[in-house]
Amino acid sequence: MALEWAQHIKMHPDLDVALDINEVNIRGLLEEIRELKKEVRSLERDKDVLFFELSNWKPDDPEKKKRKCVMDIED
Repeated sequence: MALEWAQHIKMHPDLDVALDINEVNIRGLLEEIRELKKEVRSLERDKDVLFFELSNWKPDDPEKKKRKCVMDIED
């Protein structure tokens, strides 16, 4: 993409217009970078929360699941 911009600037008859176009392209890329950084921070927060939840997770206590006998067997 940058190579195309450089070729466009080199071939453009009006250097000021070409530089303005290049500036707009650079600003667009900077905005994309900002958005990607926000997404990365959000994903890192999600990962941290999931890691915290996983590290604090404990399996259910097996003694809580006591079975009750519904039928009595008489001899």
